[in-house]
Amino acid sequence: DISASMTEVATIQHYSAQLCLPENCDWVSRGVLHRGWHRLSGVDQTASRPLENTRAAYQISAQLGIRYAECDVWCTSDNQIVLSHNNTFGDHVDDEESEMKKVLIRDLEWSQVAQMKLKDGCSPVLLSTVLEDLKGTRTTLAVEIKDHFVAIPLAQMLHTQADLRSSVGFVMSFNFESLEQFSQEFERLDRIPREFPIAWLVDNPSVSYPTDTLDAGEKTFNPSKEPLLTFLSRLGLVDRMRATRAGLYLQYNPTLTPVHITEVKSHLMELLQCIATEAFVGLWSDIGIDPTFDTVQSLRQW
Repeated sequence: DISASMTEVATIQHYSAQLCLPENCDWVSRGVLHRGWHRLSGVDQTASRPLENTRAAYQISAQLGIRYAECDVWCTSDNQIVLSHNNTFGDHVDDEESEMKKVLIRDLEWSQVAQMKLKDGCSPVLLSTVLEDLKGTRTTLAVEIKDHFVAIPLAQMLHTQADLRSSVGFVMSFNFESLEQFSQEFERLDRIPREFPIAWLVDNPSVSYPTDTLDAGEKTFNPSKEPLLTFLSRLGLVDRMRATRAGLYLQYNPTLTPVHITEVKSHLMELLQCIATEAFVGLWSDIGIDPTFDTVQSLRQW
């Protein structure tokens, strides 16, 4: 039985008050809880929170009334979709001597994963379990496809368990091909428009990432230096982007302004031949590179 503490509720109320947004534009409707409401490394005030990508992290997200909570998904060897940021559970397994912590998730069966104990005493969780928990709440998941092995099983799960789709806010990936696979399989099975958007995550770091840390297919797009259609043309993705009807989830960079985001949205509407509400554009930041962005003062401008 997981419940949000008075401190956690007060935290949400505190930031809502500081942002001073209009009533019809509250931040809990626009923000995304990265990996759920979880403890932050090195931040003592968050030590009582659950681990990231765990069932409790999303149960508390829902109790706090947050609109979107992000999760990362991988596929086990028997096609069960589980939550984890990394491709192993090594960082969170309680038993430091366990050989399982080194094994890739895609090489494990769900029965093996379910028996693991994590550092806060819980076990890894299936995506379907969290989606079921969120049914009937305000909170929906921003589901990040971590590699191409999960794209088709995810589409198949959302086809066979259609009642869980109401808990999906949007699906995203750094790998455009994974999004494409997901979209094509979903449409092949359902033959109806998706109830939720999909979005291509793209980089725009102010300091370049080491190449060995990038996900497969990860690309960089800086709207302050080139228009969206130029970027897509350079990669040969104009027609494929139009076919998938994907949105964009852009990385914050100090060179970006709200005007650039407006231009990207306008160009996306032109590409997809759609109205503004159907052109998905999101903004994410890396606190390790731009620590001042994810603050009340900065968010007021966006």
